[in-house]
Amino acid sequence: MVGKREAGMQGLETDLDSLRALKRRAEDLASTHLEALGLFHLAEEVSPLANLSDEVVGIGGFANLMPGEEVARDGTAKASLAGTARCVRSLRVARDLRRGNADYTPFIEAAIDRHARQDLATYGLDHLNPFTLGQVLPVLREVAGRGGPTWG
Repeated sequence: MVGKREAGMQGLETDLDSLRALKRRAEDLASTHLEALGLFHLAEEVSPLANLSDEVVGIGGFANLMPGEEVARDGTAKASLAGTARCVRSLRVARDLRRGNADYTPFIEAAIDRHARQDLATYGLDHLNPFTLGQVLPVLREVAGRGGPTWG
């Protein structure tokens, strides 16, 4: 018969083994994080996200859907603001992102330029609509370093 203490220790070891297996699974899934985001990165040809672990990379816009071959991947294609906000949020928690290697200046400049052109909108919605602002402004605040938690 196993005592209460021994039974508790066995349960704890089983829990730890389960947590270790879960951690390994999460690490396996995260191993392709930058590669997956790179599929949507509209400047992937000139600023590959895979380089974020080794060097500073300019983070510009991202596509809402995976861009076709006809879409330029050199940073000149029009980005989806909501898609970019989602991808930047995801990018900032990527384990391979070395702190300080993501330069969000291109994203910030593009948002400022689109505001000046009265095009701070998501497809089919008006300039300065609540959906787009709700997606973009919190991310801009984070990457510009003005308040809230700091990521990546």
